Amino acid sequence: MLDENKLRAALDSEPKRSDVTYAYGTAGFRMPNDSGQLRCALLRAAMLACVRSQVLGGQAVGIMITASHNREPDNGAKLCDGDGGMLAADWEPLAVKLANAVDSASALAILAAIEVPAEHRNVQPHVLVARDTRATSGELRDVVLVALLACGAVADDRGILTTPQLHHMVRALNSGADDSEEAYYAPVSYTHLRAHETCADLVCRLLLE
Repeated sequence: MLDENKLRAALDSEPKRSDVTYAYGTAGFRMPNDSGQLRCALLRAAMLACVRSQVLGGQAVGIMITASHNREPDNGAKLCDGDGGMLAADWEPLAVKLANAVDSASALAILAAIEVPAEHRNVQPHVLVARDTRATSGELRDVVLVALLACGAVADDRGILTTPQLHHMVRALNSGADDSEEAYYAPVSYTHLRAHETCADLVCRLLLE
């Protein structure tokens, strides 16, 4: 069970700004971050990721800090579900509601209202964190780690990655496969080679197989 006092202290460290409204969709959270607008949203998103991990029985989930193709001053984050896909669609409204809660008491009430199976309430959450190379991504990673620490989660910082790499790692980790960055490239390399083989190469390979 998550410690309410630790959660409150973390929430109070990044209060919701009244001039900012957050939206979460297919692209996750994405907006300018030139004055730290995203700090509150990412701290709360990391807490939501912890609850999601508990609901899934301790499976790893992920949080990717990126604004993809947006301009450099922007940043954002998207949550990766336990199957390596995007956050379950019915959790997206929760992400929005939590990010926009006016204060820590309201945010705590939203987290507490999420139904976690009784047998999973004491499971330690596991969250993989990755980021892109934007100037503010390191700072936002630190905010995410504060939230994960407050939740008592396994804070699995994977450093600088692409979004597909993080999704691969989450899925591989939960399925017992190799979740390394090197393993991500192995099937890509094989597919690339197959796509570029000549007719002669194809005949030789079929004969050998």
